[in-house]
Order: sequence, then C-alpha cells, then structure tokens
Amino acid sequence: MGKGSTHHIAIDSQGYVFADSPDRPKRTMQRNTVFGNRFASGDRDYTDLSFWWYWAQTDWANGVKNELEWEDDAKYYQALNIDAWSKAGEFKIMSGYTTEKDFNDNSLLTSGCYGDVNGETFHFVGTRNITPNVVYQKDGTWSDITTGGGVISNDVSFIWYLMSHNNDLWILTGESTDNSDAVISWTGAAFTDHAAAIKAEMTWGSLHASLCGVQVNDVLYLSIVDKSTTPWTFGIVKTVDGGANWVKVLDRLGERENGQIISMATDETDIYYVVAYEDNFFELWHYDISTSSVAIMIRRIFTSNGSGTSTNTTYGSTSFFGNGYLHYLNGKFIMTVPDREVWEYDPSAGTIERILQRRTDQGNTTYLLPEGGKLADDKIWWGGLMYNGSKFYPTKKNISDGGMVVPLYSDGRIMYWRDYGTIRDQLIYDDNFKSAGIDYNYITLNEMQEISTIEKIANSVTIIFDTFDTAEEIEVKYSIDGGATYTSLGTATEAIDGSSITQKTFLFGDDVTFYKMLIRIHLDGDGTSTPTIKDISMQYLPIPDYKYRWSFILDCGDDITTLDNKSKELLKGVDLRHKLRTSFLKRELLELEDVDYAETKMNDASPAKTDVTITVDSTDDFPEQGRIKINDEEILYTGKTRTTFTGCTRGYRGTNAAAHADNDVISNKYKVLITDYNESIPLSNESRIGEFEVAVEMLEA
Repeated sequence: MGKGSTHHIAIDSQGYVFADSPDRPKRTMQRNTVFGNRFASGDRDYTDLSFWWYWAQTDWANGVKNELEWEDDAKYYQALNIDAWSKAGEFKIMSGYTTEKDFNDNSLLTSGCYGDVNGETFHFVGTRNITPNVVYQKDGTWSDITTGGGVISNDVSFIWYLMSHNNDLWILTGESTDNSDAVISWTGAAFTDHAAAIKAEMTWGSLHASLCGVQVNDVLYLSIVDKSTTPWTFGIVKTVDGGANWVKVLDRLGERENGQIISMATDETDIYYVVAYEDNFFELWHYDISTSSVAIMIRRIFTSNGSGTSTNTTYGSTSFFGNGYLHYLNGKFIMTVPDREVWEYDPSAGTIERILQRRTDQGNTTYLLPEGGKLADDKIWWGGLMYNGSKFYPTKKNISDGGMVVPLYSDGRIMYWRDYGTIRDQLIYDDNFKSAGIDYNYITLNEMQEISTIEKIANSVTIIFDTFDTAEEIEVKYSIDGGATYTSLGTATEAIDGSSITQKTFLFGDDVTFYKMLIRIHLDGDGTSTPTIKDISMQYLPIPDYKYRWSFILDCGDDITTLDNKSKELLKGVDLRHKLRTSFLKRELLELEDVDYAETKMNDASPAKTDVTITVDSTDDFPEQGRIKINDEEILYTGKTRTTFTGCTRGYRGTNAAAHADNDVISNKYKVLITDYNESIPLSNESRIGEFEVAVEMLEA
C-alpha cells in the first residue's frame, strides 16, 4: 500500500480520509509529555521550576543502617575512613594511624589488653606463628616477658586471650597436644600454671586450650576444652581467689561435631557464651549464676556463603582470637557469627534477630568479621565497621598494603589495631585525621529510586561544607559503570575557592546520560584537620523513551471517495464510525499508518540482530534518516541507499533487537491506543444519517 495513494491514514488496516473542516486542523502530531514535576526543581537557568529532578542527602547521622542506606533520597553504598557518627548531620575524615610497635618477628598479633598488674597499668599483646609464641609488655618500651622464663612451651600455637584480673595478667593459650600451660597467671614477678589444678577439678585427662574469659564481680570464669575425646569436651571453670582454688561451672560433651566456647560476656548477673562447632554452626547459651542451673541454648545459627555451602571449608580456617564474638551493649548481647553476620539478643524480651549480614559486593573495601569485634567507647568495632547499639557505620581501612585493620584492644581512650594484610606483627593506634591521600577517604552514594531503570541526563552536583583550613580538599566524582571507573567533576579547595566558601556546584559535561549513577565524595587534608560535608544534592532529568500522540478529525460518510478519485470507500459512514468507537471502548491496541506511511520488505537470507546495515527491496518512499519497524523491533537509521538502511541503532526506544527473516515487512507504522473519541453530525433533512465527523486522540503504546 503506497503512502497516501488511496487514503490519508490507516487505522488497523482500514483507510481514512481527513474531514474537510478548514476551521480546525485535520491532523496534529505531538510528542507525548514524559517529564514529571517534583519538589524544588528548576532548569539550568532556574527559569522553569518544573524541569530538573533532585536526589539529596542531608542527614549523615544514621550510618549504614540495617538496610545499608541513608534516610534521605541518596542511598549509601560504601565508605572508607569516614566518620559519620561524631556529629549529627555531617561527615568527616576518620582518625589515622601511628605505628606503636613493629615487632618484626613474623608473628601474628592475636590478642591484647590494657590492665593492672602488681599495682601498675600496662599494655600487653600476644602472638602466634612463632616458636615459642610470646607475650609482650610495654613498660616504657616493649619487651618479651615470657620467653626468658620458659613459661610457654614450643608447641603452644596461639596466645588466644589476655586479660587483667585480681591485679594479675591472665594468659590463655592453645595447642594441638596436651597443654600444661593453657591457663597462666602473672603477678609481675612470677608465673603460675593452672592447668593441673583445672584438670583435677574437671577430672579431665587433658587440657588443650582456654580461649576466653569473663569477670563477674570478683569471680573469674574461663572457657576450657579437652580435645582428647570424640567429640571434644568443653566447659567453664571459675576462681574466686586468683587461681588458688578452682570450681567446675559446667562440663559438656560436644554434640555432633567438635566444639568449643569461643567467647563469653556478662550483664553482671549471668554469663552468656558462644559455642563454635567444626561443621560451621554456632550457638548462643545462657548460664544463670545465681541458681547454678544447667545452661540453656538461646539460638543455633548455621553459616553459609549464600550458596548453601559453609562459609569456611574447615574449622581451622577461622581462628577465634581475643574473646571478640559476644559483647553486652545497651542491655543487649551482640553476637558476631564469622565471617558475615551480627545477631542481637534482648534478654528482657527474650528475642534474638540478625541485625546485619555482611555485604560481599564491594571487594576489599567491605568490612571484616572473622575475628570478632572489640567493645570500646560504648561501641563495638570490627574491621571496617562499627555498631553504636542503634546503627552500623563503615569505619576505616589501612592502606599500607590494601588490607583492612582489625581492632585488638582499647586502653579506654583510643583503640589499638593490627594490620589484617601482610604486616600482621605491627601494632598501630588511632592518631589525628587520616591524610594518606584523597583516594582513601571517601563516601559513595547512589540514586536507586523507582525510576532507576529509566535513562536520565545528569545536570549538576551541589555540596555544602564547612569553611576550609589550609590543605583541605573535597573532590566529587561519578561513575556510570557500577564503580569500575570514576570521572572527576571537580575539586573544592581553599586555594581554588577561598577560605570563606561553604557551597559549590559541579556541572556535568554535555550529554552525560545514565540509568544508575554512583557519586563519590573524596576528602583530604594534611592530617591536622578535616573537610566536613553537611549536605549534597544532585540534579538530573528522567528521559524515558519518547512516545507520540495524535489528534485526527476523520470524515466518516457514505460517499467517501478515496484519494485516487476513482473509487469509493466500501464501508458506510456508520460502519467507519463504529470501528473507531468500538476500538476506543474496548481499549484495543491498533496499528497506525500515518500520512508519511511507507513500507518495504527485508531482502536478506540471513539477517542478524547485530546488523547495522539492513538490506531491503527498496527505500524509495522512506526519508533519508528516521525510524523503521520490523515485527516488534524499532530501528533508528541515519542514512540510506536505494536498497539499504545504514547506521542502524538496533532495539530503539526500549524494544529488543532481534533476528528477522527474508521478506519480513518493514514499515514506519506505530502501535497506538485511542484515548479520546468525539463525533459530530452535519445538519441534514434526511431521515438516515450517513455523514459523521469523528475526532480521535491517539497515544503511542
């Protein structure tokens, strides 16, 4: 059917001629409105307050949150060395590191404490991976206090835990054979090995390890394990007189697999403890001190990596250092399940729930949970993560080798950490603001609203911040490839912008379009101060696939002559009118052949959906560039020859590119829906009306 040869347009293969009504246009075509209005929006010149959309982040006080997002429009993605909790409504650079001691002995620091021994307070750290493993004390300088006295045997594989009790240092160790030195106390002058006394009280043949301890009032409780049984036997002992006498608290044979108590905590009334089993399940237990009743299990938790298999392939791949898996915070017990979950038990309500599951989609910038956390400043700290009893916050990462740092112990003022990367015998502590480079102090946000699957055009990013000190710097970057690469929008500094500036807008380049965008804000300084971000907003505009709408006034009469002036329309006016009305009432999708309608056929024996040149019978009736449709696929072409469309963009306007067949029809028709219908009847003395003028509105589907 050649364009305009017998009719003006065709609707569902029925031709129509425009009505002769010169006082009104016969046909109009417009782009359908796609831009929505939203709060506080405006164009680049701020003259049209219905144009640009925004997402914004103005409250930085809510951390990662359980669902890993902020409260406002902008969603949290990841952060590194950023403090978002010290002051509500802003974020800044975290503290940096100073090396306290590099022991240079190829050991792995496993435990530490700051406590009283013989009336004085000292720092202590314990090791593994060397023979023999040792305990270091800082008394002005760091020194080995165990090797010279032959206190710890060569087959001790771990210094599990260090703690101060009753003015003594307590050293808990572990080994693969019968351990004569699993529990050692030090008065500052002499060591006491308590293994024999504990074995006698428990009536055990062996004592292989003690992993953790807790003090309730003046009573010391320690976990112990005997690995000579199958499965292992584990229990808890206590002493009220500094180890002169020991009392059995509980003695329990493991269930299906080898198990041991890896962490203990108290609410100053009862004891709670965590049992880890060899096939990777963990249990939280409660022991009532006042009644000395049998311990009660609160919850058993199985760990997995999301695919149904164990997180750790063997029990030994996780080493349970430092009593860091259970803490009492704000009336609740917080349990770390290595290496990706945190659970919270509320004893007053008797409820337990998982409050965090580790994200694994952010490489080595995510947080680490395998060695548990440490309680300090009414917060629990892990590698790269902190929980204040209400919200989770991303914290810091050591950049010396691309690895994390994990907390070792606190002296009540600052935290001491060890490197989780390659320098594992290095003890470091919190210092002033981190100044190791702008690429290492940042927060990343993304826009994930309901329109994240719709293409958008980016306009600008605006940040509000405190005035700069010398050397402070803020850089804004963006990524449209999921974080694989970032492009800088610009930098704000005192040198560039002055010392009084508190707001800056960064414009995107022309034609930056995206579906989902990551915005990254980098902070840097000289280590003595930090830039402080208060608010951020981004302007963008959704640009859905353009659709069209039409307005037609159609002549539906008994004696309509087609455009060739040689034949009449076969249908009567009432029938023409009825086809349109019925389609409107039934909400039918129709095929529209507009005034510029043209068609041809595919002339290719093996067309592919990736072809950018499409061979056809003839392109004579088509414009030099435009759109064509083959079956359900739309294609945009930029040129043509007599028999080809060239420069083709496949799968245009939200359709899917597909392979087609030889002789498939190619046209420029549209699929439409009649959205409005009106009709008028000319005055007539005839009893039967045969003339109608029908006005229809059509919307492209």
